[in-house]
Amino acid sequence: AYAANASAHCTGMTVTDSVSSDAADETTSTAWVNITDGTRPFAMTSTGCAIVTFSGLASVVPSASGVTEYLHVRTLLDGKSICTLASNVNDTFFAAAHEPAPAVAASITRVCEHVGPGAHTVQVRFHSQYGATVQIAGHVLTVNHN
Repeated sequence: AYAANASAHCTGMTVTDSVSSDAADETTSTAWVNITDGTRPFAMTSTGCAIVTFSGLASVVPSASGVTEYLHVRTLLDGKSICTLASNVNDTFFAAAHEPAPAVAASITRVCEHVGPGAHTVQVRFHSQYGATVQIAGHVLTVNHN
């Protein structure tokens, strides 16, 4: 079997906007939840790429049932999941449960091509796959663009 892959070509990435937070987010929700301070507005001067990177300290508490729990993360550009992985999924397994539950540094990067000029917003969301506790303690969200 072959792994899915994708490629992109972006030039003129001259601006970096970011937000950093020490917020501690925790949920047992299986529905998407916004990350505290996980929104970053930015403005494009012309059509081009926006490269979004999110990193944080993730922790996943193992479920009582013994099912392996996962923390999912996704990025939205202007409310839509248009910056997808090669496998065309809308989110990433950001962390998985371990016993005991250590905190691990994790990150994702999305390359969003053909983003038009004007004002845009990136929002990061997370959720638990099966309803056990998942946490992100502190994070940095950056957007590189033209």
